[in-house]
Amino acid sequence: MKTNLKKNNILKLKLFNLFSKKMKKNKIKWVVVGGLNNYPRKLGRDMDVVIKDKSKINKVQSIFKSCLSELNISQIMYKEEFYGNLIVAFDKYNNYYELHICPSRISSGFFSVEINWSNLKPVGEYWINPESYIFKNYFSARKKSINFLNKYNISKPLWLKLFLYLKLNEKKWNLLSFLLISLICILSEPKISFLNTVFWFKKKIIKMEYAHSKVFFFKNKKIEKKTIKIVKKN
Repeated sequence: MKTNLKKNNILKLKLFNLFSKKMKKNKIKWVVVGGLNNYPRKLGRDMDVVIKDKSKINKVQSIFKSCLSELNISQIMYKEEFYGNLIVAFDKYNNYYELHICPSRISSGFFSVEINWSNLKPVGEYWINPESYIFKNYFSARKKSINFLNKYNISKPLWLKLFLYLKLNEKKWNLLSFLLISLICILSEPKISFLNTVFWFKKKIIKMEYAHSKVFFFKNKKIEKKTIKIVKKN
């Protein structure tokens, strides 16, 4: 199993490095917002990206599909939902490779960060916007390790800068710090905070009808039931 996982990590790196080169060749502007925390040793579970020109989503999907084809990964599926566009593929060992094309405004509750395309930083084969990467990985998801972003000086938004200061100085994240950051966010961006809250409630309502556990890519009901049974067992 460990050998399989190691091969999977190597192939995943090869896949997304190839994807990056093809995106550059096709002159498509994009940034990574998730998946580089342990790079270059390995990539995350999937790679979350944002494309500047949303009309090129189909083109990006085709590029990713061509990369999969070159590496003999042939089982491919697509899904479009309120989280963005997903492309998931499996190799012959049932290891999966996922590209998630996210909305340009990344939000969580009434907080949100828009991609700043004039402030992009290189990370190996990829580019990130530090503000959006910090927000998605360390604010929204609240991951503990932040060594990856120590070198980036975040000046705005102020509430995110304060959050990063608390994280880097190992201050305890408590109700008081959350309320302080929330207050700064709402006062500095009242209109955006209000709209984010409305959209957040809308997503919550949609999620009530969204079958997270549905195995949407199996057309064969017998295989679907067997898969769900194995997942529940393990």
